[in-house]
Amino acid sequence: MSLIITFLIAIALALILRWIYRSLLGLMQSFSDELEKDDERKKDGRD
Repeated sequence: MSLIITFLIAIALALILRWIYRSLLGLMQSFSDELEKDDERKKDGRD
C-alpha cells in the first residue's frame, strides 16, 4: 500500500515540477521578447 502512495506522490511531484519548468520557460520567453521590443524602440528613437 505504501508503495502505491509513494508512486502517486512521485508522479504528482513530476507533474508539478514539469508545470513549474514550463511556466518558468514561458516567463523567460515573454521577458526576452519584451527586452527585444525595448531594444527596437531604443534604435527607433536614435534614428
